[in-house]
Amino acid sequence: YDALILGEKIYISHSEINDQCKTPHISYANLNFDKLNFEKLYSSDECNKNGSPGKLQPYKYKNKDGLIISTAEGKNDLIGSKIQDKNSIYGKTLFIPFDGSEISILSLGHRVIQGLNVNNNIIIATEHGPRGGDEINKIMENRNYGWPVASYGERYDFKYSNTEITYQKNHKKNNFEEPIFSFQEGIGISEIIKVPKNFSKYYENHYALASLNGRSLYFLRFNDESTKLLTLEKVFLNYRIRDLKYYNEQKIFLLSLEEDGYLGILEKN
Repeated sequence: YDALILGEKIYISHSEINDQCKTPHISYANLNFDKLNFEKLYSSDECNKNGSPGKLQPYKYKNKDGLIISTAEGKNDLIGSKIQDKNSIYGKTLFIPFDGSEISILSLGHRVIQGLNVNNNIIIATEHGPRGGDEINKIMENRNYGWPVASYGERYDFKYSNTEITYQKNHKKNNFEEPIFSFQEGIGISEIIKVPKNFSKYYENHYALASLNGRSLYFLRFNDESTKLLTLEKVFLNYRIRDLKYYNEQKIFLLSLEEDGYLGILEKN
């Protein structure tokens, strides 16, 4: 589901399937170009037919180094039952320490986190809504982000003739954390990264956000507390952008364009 290179190691999040029930894992290997011999860093024994691991990012929590991993449960309008359960790992962000000690649940109430970025220990996540309602969230410890109770999107089978609204339309009034921003249209939100200072002086303190259905790259600026979106610039590319990385040496963005299997390059003139 994701791959992360830290120093001389590569980490991957993946599932193992037994009797159609999936369990999430994180494995790692010493980085080389001959053969990768993977060992397990984290293995869960909580299986879930519609559960999955997700994005990985390095993080320091309570003076321990480790990884954040996102998890999801459900499929389309089939909503998971464990997302609001604090005894379950699904629909959460988890901290996995490198030293093998006990994992921690950082936050809950997540649908599908598609992008994750840690910068100066500030965690920014992008999250698929159902039909519309894609979110940008600042992840904070012990906060609940509302899914599947609150969402600014609707069910995939939504019709305007519906007499009842499926999801609550105010997170705060229901004791949940409001997103920094929610897209009313379903842009198919994907990866988000911090734009390095060496790219352009005009894009200092910006994030770059990829999208699938939106077929665009967005440049975002938040306030100093990363709690409010100040500006949003849309760059239409007409490609579904599955993933996004920055190549520091060449000062270019690398874009994974999924439909045609292209690797896109975005550079400034």
